[in-house]
Amino acid sequence: MRAPRRYRGFTLIEMILAMVVAAMLLAAVVSSLFGAVRLRRTALEAREAALPRHHVEQRLARDLVGAVSPTGLLNGPFLVLSSGSGEDARDIIEFHTTSGVIEEDTPWGDMRRVEFFIDEDRPAEEGEGFALVRRETFNLLPSTEDETGRRDTVVLAGARGFSVECHDGTSWLESWDSATVDNANPSAVRLTVYPQSEDVAPIVVVRRILVQPRPTAVGAAPAGLGGGGAR
Repeated sequence: MRAPRRYRGFTLIEMILAMVVAAMLLAAVVSSLFGAVRLRRTALEAREAALPRHHVEQRLARDLVGAVSPTGLLNGPFLVLSSGSGEDARDIIEFHTTSGVIEEDTPWGDMRRVEFFIDEDRPAEEGEGFALVRRETFNLLPSTEDETGRRDTVVLAGARGFSVECHDGTSWLESWDSATVDNANPSAVRLTVYPQSEDVAPIVVVRRILVQPRPTAVGAAPAGLGGGGAR
């Protein structure tokens, strides 16, 4: 009669070794997973921190690139009012630009009067500072302000200061009034925005400005053309 077959199982030591190896592999996988999660969170935080900065730079640069000559039917003066200095600056810049977006529900063209300033009536939601506001005026024909033809947009929710400098071709000036310089724009403008956090570097935008007049709107078109002359 054949003897029953005996099956050999794992010993206790082999089971312990297998469990140790499995635990080491699992620890390595978990460590890699948490490392990837931390890296993703860091990348997202860096991206979110860069978004406001990129938005401010793009908004300021776009308006400055579209700045027009101070003379014309819908054009107006280029003004920079200086108040304070450095991080405590509360400068104001106002000029006319063709950077306006033509919308279906508004009758206005792309010529706008824009103004950038620190609005101390809008404190930052957290920490110190105030909102940097872009005021856009659509209706440029009335002699009085029309609230329906104006819109305020917060460019940066928290700012400690806003400084503006204008270059006259020789040096940087703290203020500018085109009416006192033969209706001329500055040759360049340097805008500095100080975010509310002192750990964040200032946002600096430098752009050259068109000095010579260009056809922009009704009344500024070349002879023989209507008000829709090309820019």
